[in-house]
Amino acid sequence: MNNSESMAQVDSAPSTKERIKALDLARGVAMMFVVVIHVLEQVSSKAVKESLFGGLLNMGTALCAATMFMFLMGAGVGLSRTTTLKTGVKRGLQLIVLGYVLNILRGTIPTWVGLLTHQFTMEDLRPYSPLYVTIELDIFHFAGIALIILSIVKQVSSRWPVWLLIGCMALATCPFVFGRETGSSFVDYFVNVLWQTREYGHFPVFPWIAYPLFGMVFGHALKNTKTPGVFFAKSGFIGAMLCLCGGYMAYNYSDFSMEAWMAGDYNEGAVHPWIVLCETGVLLLSLSLYHSMAAHVRSNRIFDLLCFWSREVTIMYCIQWIVIGWIVIFITSYFGFAGTILCSALVFAATHYLGIGWLKLTAAQGKNKK
Repeated sequence: MNNSESMAQVDSAPSTKERIKALDLARGVAMMFVVVIHVLEQVSSKAVKESLFGGLLNMGTALCAATMFMFLMGAGVGLSRTTTLKTGVKRGLQLIVLGYVLNILRGTIPTWVGLLTHQFTMEDLRPYSPLYVTIELDIFHFAGIALIILSIVKQVSSRWPVWLLIGCMALATCPFVFGRETGSSFVDYFVNVLWQTREYGHFPVFPWIAYPLFGMVFGHALKNTKTPGVFFAKSGFIGAMLCLCGGYMAYNYSDFSMEAWMAGDYNEGAVHPWIVLCETGVLLLSLSLYHSMAAHVRSNRIFDLLCFWSREVTIMYCIQWIVIGWIVIFITSYFGFAGTILCSALVFAATHYLGIGWLKLTAAQGKNKK
């Protein structure tokens, strides 16, 4: 699988370097949030998780991590002139399979090793048994399903208003399906893919499919604009309006609360439709800011690092999860603030250099095959 095409999906990006770098910066920042939030969730103490530091990190993650990944994946489909139904379905299935492979590498195997070495007992793990972590539905599973849906939608209609309408209809459907179950554990596992009914389903199609659908509209418009500066300014204005309107509606007509936001309740799962619209506005505002930074700030090591992580997002995402998964089974106690920061730095460094090593290895293998 081409790593830069799987989650990024920018096959045919516009020629303007700033526009490409704006998307790379956004995805790179999202990866930074992903690493720290995963460290916080897996190895940090309750005091750290419930602190202002943990709350701010959860707020940033809700606005800049998984939502940005999915929005940009949709943008890549909208930008692409070469994506077909066949390639979209193939890549989507690859991502779903990769999701289960990652579950095994980051969860199942480390869990069994921990049990065999008596680091913990099965009772300590509840509910995170080896089976649980194997069948867990995470972002790769959703990304694969979403990519298949987007490819079908693009095949059926090439008109962006149709894509926008489908995204809005998906959000409107949410209140009628959230929490509905069949009573069969087997059937409900697949229902969980559509709308969350169990904890092991983190990114259900409803409402998360709205992010890549709205992103596809954004990408289509970006591909056809001749004035990127004006385009990003307008999208930033639209984002601000969505923030205000969506935020007002979420505050008054949903279960939104600042406490839930800081606790990470909106990072995944059955997010209320009004919150989705508000977060979409934040994404548009953020992309406008990234474009401005890319256009006016000289390239530097930080930019280069973020762009590198963005281009290799699939590899970096997998490696950081595997590193964290193996750290978890050997720690004797949860980390405080200093430990959380040091562990985050360790995971960053390990992910970066292991990623470089993996890319060099695969490149060498490719040359040998030729």
